[in-house]
Amino acid sequence: MRKTLAAILALMLLSFIIAGAALADYGYTAVENIPMAVDFSVDVLLDDTGRPQIVTDYPFDQTGAEEMTLAYSIDGEEAFELNYQYRTKTTWVGGRNPQLLGSDSDTAAYRTIQDRKATLQDEVIIHTAHYSSTADWFLYYSRSEERYTRYSEKNHAQAANAMGPGGTDRSVYYFSGEIDSASVTRRLPDADLLLQYNRYGEVTSGMVMSYSPEYADYHYDASTGLFDGHPVTDFGFTEADLETEPLAMIGDKTGTLVSVPEEYPIAKTADRVTFRMTGGLLAGLMIGITLFYLLRRKKKEPAEPVKAETPVSADSAPAQEEIYEPPKTFSAGK
Repeated sequence: MRKTLAAILALMLLSFIIAGAALADYGYTAVENIPMAVDFSVDVLLDDTGRPQIVTDYPFDQTGAEEMTLAYSIDGEEAFELNYQYRTKTTWVGGRNPQLLGSDSDTAAYRTIQDRKATLQDEVIIHTAHYSSTADWFLYYSRSEERYTRYSEKNHAQAANAMGPGGTDRSVYYFSGEIDSASVTRRLPDADLLLQYNRYGEVTSGMVMSYSPEYADYHYDASTGLFDGHPVTDFGFTEADLETEPLAMIGDKTGTLVSVPEEYPIAKTADRVTFRMTGGLLAGLMIGITLFYLLRRKKKEPAEPVKAETPVSADSAPAQEEIYEPPKTFSAGK
């Protein structure tokens, strides 16, 4: 009985350990867990008319991505973007900087590439393109490092690197394929709230950037919860905004910081929810089996006989009732 009890206690302890471990990590804590982060090649070639075309073998159909964006810079400053749309198989110019191009026309951008005055930047962005209250996802790839460095989900996106008022951008940054940090940006018409997290989901810094009546920065003090003496509500945000859950975290933080808004369907992707639920279900199943086994043992085991103070003869001892168990049968699987 003691051995059985010890085994039951060990099994229950293991159940709770599994339950805790299942809730420890959240989100894409490693690039290898992101199903859209696959190997690919990309290049920019000039067609017969001198127009640049993005050429890539990225599997858009398999991942659900819709566009790919590359940026060009002139004298170290971003000048324009080239955007490839998979549905139409076309490349066009966006995100123009008139001060650098001298014109908003596509021809001016094409000419800088033809004359090699524009430099292709390192970053490649692969993404969906809802550009609405529906969340889009964005994958950032470094051509020089040949690896993915960032994953983001944001609603009210306006382009690969732009977001409109009412939007929220939640990003995870990777170093050598593993989560390094995370950030959340919430945007209002007159202010941005930026929160930085470490890999364990703890806020390391915060800032409000106010644009009205003039631009000013207000830095977060974790000891007071204020931004240079101002509560976050002074800028139009809510206290709940300070508790926004990062997109991914590791460690033993199991509590939910704040519920994920419904406009973030991507934040509830199957692999993450399944991982957390599977751990809970396994733990619950093991605990249930343990309790059932314990109760069954108590019902089946006869009570220990009380030792008599005086010897009882075999002839006078009451007959012990036999416990009958039906014979067990096994199926051969046919």
